Amino acid sequence: AAMPDPGVQILLWVLAAQRVVEASGDLGFLKLRIKDVLFGALDGLVRGRTVGARVEPDGLLALDGPDRFGPSPLAAGALAIEIEALWINALLVGADIATRLGDEARAALWSTRAAHAREAVPARFWLEDLGYLADSVTPAGPDTTLRPWQIFAVGLPHCLLPADRSLRLLAAVERELLTPCGLRGAPAGASNSRESAAWPFLMGLYCDALVRLQGEEGKRRMREWLKGFGACLDQGALHHVSELYEDGHPRRDLLRMGHHPDPQAGELVHHLLVVDHRPHGLHRAVLPRRLLQALEGPLDAEAEAGLLSLEDA
Repeated sequence: AAMPDPGVQILLWVLAAQRVVEASGDLGFLKLRIKDVLFGALDGLVRGRTVGARVEPDGLLALDGPDRFGPSPLAAGALAIEIEALWINALLVGADIATRLGDEARAALWSTRAAHAREAVPARFWLEDLGYLADSVTPAGPDTTLRPWQIFAVGLPHCLLPADRSLRLLAAVERELLTPCGLRGAPAGASNSRESAAWPFLMGLYCDALVRLQGEEGKRRMREWLKGFGACLDQGALHHVSELYEDGHPRRDLLRMGHHPDPQAGELVHHLLVVDHRPHGLHRAVLPRRLLQALEGPLDAEAEAGLLSLEDA
């Protein structure tokens, strides 16, 4: 697969750096190994020095050819909702890191830029009659197709919508896109069968949005989804999670051998840690072996037997 655009790589890297710092609390590592690269990358985007990226007058980020995670192509000159969510979150994460390291000037600049762009998202993307966000905005107008990429807007650490709109968006996604295997790329019956396939990796953001908006009830619902998802793991890419499933059907996995499936498995671990803190019981039996060992050490006899039975299926 083609590498993402430089702008997309920067946004994803900033959020990855934030997760590392959040998990470790190691400000020394942040200051010595991450700070200069992170600050330079964000400065490049903000000041228009990154190839193929520019900041619009309303603060939104335009990329010449944003590479999406799924099969939904973008029209030329389009603003994609997931890019705007990543952009605003990267600015706010950068501002938080700058504050921790005593760089108040950068923190103030990036916070102001994020607030400006955040105001533009509902003005440009929100579809009041439909109750969700446009997938993209083009010079000809918004693409009103319901797609799962808008889950970035409510699932990343900094939500872009107020609670009432976030709940409406989540309800639309659940009604039209949620399957036992992940979120569809488009509502069922889409003319492009690849678009109606379900993508497991998006469930990490869905999980965060659900727990943020529904609390303990959201955790309960994710536990139920995970139990059903176990049926998807006894076939296809054993030890992994398949990249996508045809029409959201557990028995129709469409693993692309050219893609590495571990990000999907990583999202499964993320669900478990959010809803239960540590995997156990039935959840342990459906975790990929390598990730289970990394989380808990050597397998006990019961878990080993359960995993072997899956491998032999």
